This record gives sequence, structure tokens and C-alpha cells, in this order.
Amino acid sequence: GVFGQLGHGTSKDSLFPRLILEFVDKGIVVDKIGCGAHHSVALVGGRVFSWGHGEYGQHGGTENHVDWGTGDAGGKNNHFSTPRELKGLEEHKIVDIACGHLHNVAITDTGACYTWGWGSSGCLGHGNTRFQLIPKRVTKFVGEKIIGAACSWKHTLFLQRSSESSFAFDYESLVNTTEYSDIVFNVRGRPIFAHKVIVYARCPHLRSIIRLAERFCGVLDENGQTNVEIDDVTFPVFLGLIQYLYTDHLKLPPHQIVHLGDLSVRYRLPRLHLMCRKACQAMKGGRITEREIIQVPPSTFSEDMRDYLDRGEYSDIQFRNTNGSMIPSHRAILTRRCEFFRSMFASGFRESGEMHSIINVDEYIEPEVFSTFLDFL
Repeated sequence: GVFGQLGHGTSKDSLFPRLILEFVDKGIVVDKIGCGAHHSVALVGGRVFSWGHGEYGQHGGTENHVDWGTGDAGGKNNHFSTPRELKGLEEHKIVDIACGHLHNVAITDTGACYTWGWGSSGCLGHGNTRFQLIPKRVTKFVGEKIIGAACSWKHTLFLQRSSESSFAFDYESLVNTTEYSDIVFNVRGRPIFAHKVIVYARCPHLRSIIRLAERFCGVLDENGQTNVEIDDVTFPVFLGLIQYLYTDHLKLPPHQIVHLGDLSVRYRLPRLHLMCRKACQAMKGGRITEREIIQVPPSTFSEDMRDYLDRGEYSDIQFRNTNGSMIPSHRAILTRRCEFFRSMFASGFRESGEMHSIINVDEYIEPEVFSTFLDFL
């Protein structure tokens, strides 16, 4: 207890657990405790209390200099050996805290994160290694929602709630592959293989362009595959568009992101446009004010896929339930979401070689159960 980090109003050690009377006497119920090397922080109903060592600004503040007193037992300025409300966060409701060696993190109910204390090794996330007395927002995450944090000696981890779909990465292996492909985009002479079920579900404007081409331009070959010429955009940018449609993420060279943003406007993909703008904003660096924050709306990947899959268009396989009902599906989707189907269609089963096949569902599987299973996939 030499630095007052036990909160008992003294710098003495304590060999057995003791209640912190500062909280008990005021009827304060603590929600969470965080401990640093020689200081402690408590979360109390949206407010933050701290005590202990404060040489490097661990107790926050609203000014560049604060006299924390000597810490001597019985001293009048013995502030840091008993809990007191931390300064600099009064305007925010705090929902989570974490302590590092000599620094702290607080997360607000809106998902903003603030750090303060010793900034060695850049652990505060402010782009420097200085200590920070006044709790300061980590601007890297402005516009994002942080839902958790953990601190160690000289580093900090943040858990961010993503606006993107995570399971969409299951379809990344389908990008520009001939497997189950039924459409080819010839981008300035270079082919990009795709799947109508995904492209149509994710980009209605591109779907309209393709259907017009199929109707009036004779782009269907003898195998029923559609060939579409794309000559108004470069290959890397259009591949980046396909990558987004399949995975819900940006994946292309940084210098091409601005061009993908322009393409997203033409193809009427407002969320992709905002993602590109935000990525460009991050690459520029510098301070970002609240008004300059680019907000990316939540992902609609799941809804896009489910709505289109329910139509059954361009299905290449059907399941017959025991009640005789038929459920259309797509091998490209099934094989990326379920190892059983991947093995089945890659094996020598009769169904694996047929263009359009019907599979009977096991009689012991209830139709509602199987339909729910496919909906999950």
C-alpha cells in the first residue's frame, strides 16, 4: 500500500482484505475494479473513481497540472490514498474500464474510448509516447463502436463491434474462381469469374445491367454461362468490387480505394462508398473532429443474401423433403458454409456431376428442421 493504492487513506500495507470505507460510508456499490502497477480504478454507476500512484496522470484531470498531495497518513492533501471521482470524464457515462501498468482506459455508453496516464511505447493510442493527464479520446476509433478493452504493461487491446459481416469471409474462396461460376466479367480483356446468386443479391444495379445484356446482347454461351464486357474500369478496381460483394470487406491496394469509391457511386452501393471514403480519411491521418466522422451503416449482407436465396433463382440443386416439398439451393453457397456438402459434391456421388440434381432428405429429418438448417447456411 506504499502508494495508497489500497484506498484506505494510508500508505501502509495490509496483510488481510479490508473494506474500502470511502465506498462503504457513502453507500457506493462498485461495478468493476481495475488495478495498475501502483494505482486502482473503480467503475461506479457510470462514473470513475481512482486512487494510488498518480505521478503520470493516472487520476485524470482537467488541467495540465494537479497537486495530488503527499500521500502521508493523516495529511490534509491525502487525496490519492482514498478513492475520489476522476476528473475529465464527468460528461460521459462510462460502461467499462481497464488499467495498464501506468495508464487507464474508459469506454462510454456510445462506444467511444478514452485513455490517459503514461504513454510509453504508444500504449495510449494517440500517436505519441507522451503521458496524458486529461482523459483523451482515441481518434482512431471515431465513428466505430468499442465494446471492450484490456491493458498490459505497455500495450492496450480494444474490442470493436464491426459494422461488417464476419461469416461473409466464408465466400472469399469463391472470388474469381471457375468453380460453380455461371457468369464471367471480361474486364479489359481479363476474366473475372463470378456467381449470379451472390452478385445479384448484393448489387441490384449490376443485376439490371446483366439482365439487359442477356436479353438484348446475346451474351449467353452454349453452357448457359453469361459473358459481360466491362471496359470502363480497371481490372483491380472491378475485382475489388467483386471482393466486397462476396466478403463485405475492402480488399484492394490502398491507392485504388478512391477509384472503387467512384465505381460504388455508379453502381449505387452507398455503404461501399462510405467505406471507401472512411478508408481514404484514415490514410490521410491527422485529427478528426466529431463532425468529420464518416459513419458507415451496419452490414446488410445477411439480409441481402437471405432475401435473394429465398427466391430460388439460378439454383443448381434441390432438396426433396419427406412431405414432398422442394427446397432450391446453390452448391456454391452450401460448399462454403458446410464441410459435409463440400465433401459430398467433391466426391464421386452421382449428384456431384449433375448440373441440376435433386437430393432426397433423410426420412428421419423433419422438414422444418432441414429448412431451418439451410436458412442458417
